[in-house]
Amino acid sequence: MPSLKKFSLFESEITASNFNTTPYSISYDDILMEIDCENQKHIISANTEFVINGEKCYYSQIKTNDLISFNNEFIIFSQEYNRDENSPFIGKIKTDQGKIMVFKLPRKTSRRAYIDILKTIDDYPQEKNIYIECNSIQYMDSESISSMIDLIRKMEQEKRSIFFYNPGDKFNTYLKLANIMKLVPVKISENNSIDDFIKNRVSYGFKQSQNRYVVTDNFTNYIVEPETVISIGRLNKSCDICLTDERVSRIHALIVNTSNSLYVIDCLSTNFTYINGWKTPAYCLNKLKVNDIVVFGKNMHFKIKQI
Repeated sequence: MPSLKKFSLFESEITASNFNTTPYSISYDDILMEIDCENQKHIISANTEFVINGEKCYYSQIKTNDLISFNNEFIIFSQEYNRDENSPFIGKIKTDQGKIMVFKLPRKTSRRAYIDILKTIDDYPQEKNIYIECNSIQYMDSESISSMIDLIRKMEQEKRSIFFYNPGDKFNTYLKLANIMKLVPVKISENNSIDDFIKNRVSYGFKQSQNRYVVTDNFTNYIVEPETVISIGRLNKSCDICLTDERVSRIHALIVNTSNSLYVIDCLSTNFTYINGWKTPAYCLNKLKVNDIVVFGKNMHFKIKQI
């Protein structure tokens, strides 16, 4: 049965950090897809033919709200920021001082956080300004303090600027106890654009859908829970909505509830999918609204409601 994955294309300035590594690989059995960044554009390629917004190809640029499909696998590219909660890297921002790489240390900071910072910095040797937000720190052990000093010294050797930004009382206490106040370059919160950037990035993740929808034919109500996909097909017990009309294809369409929106995807059905009389293109995200009438084939009418 069809499955769906969602990836983020949040960054307005495209960098490898969107996908953690370059290229980013997506594997399905013997199928390999790679996402890379070329000339400030996201490019996807595969070792087999795939469909992007209804067009067949092996290689294509991708943008937000694009839908890729192959072998009953579907990939949505969202505009939402999808930061790994375990990663201290928040992103990059342009300021009057130039471009800054921004990190945020967790409440309990371990040696691992500094290793992750160092690895990310090494991936961007051209970036010379590093800010590490440390306001939330409540605990640092001796290993993390030692790793912090190693990081500072490495940045000095590479002639890169590093600052521990907006330090809290606890962080300053650790610096005093370790007698390293003069070694650690500290910068107080003084730039609203950086503060807002950190606040937005930390709180902004994938918008998990909270809305529940009902797809009804006036006889049966099919509930579409948040962040789920339901399938529609003819005489197919593996489908969530199994219809008997001969003009409905075996796997006719998908209904997707994600990011607080509802979509229908026609799976290249023989007799098409219609929204309020409009024929939808195959393998594309088609947004649905409350009270829309969706028709599968010719006679299977469903109305969209929200719980």
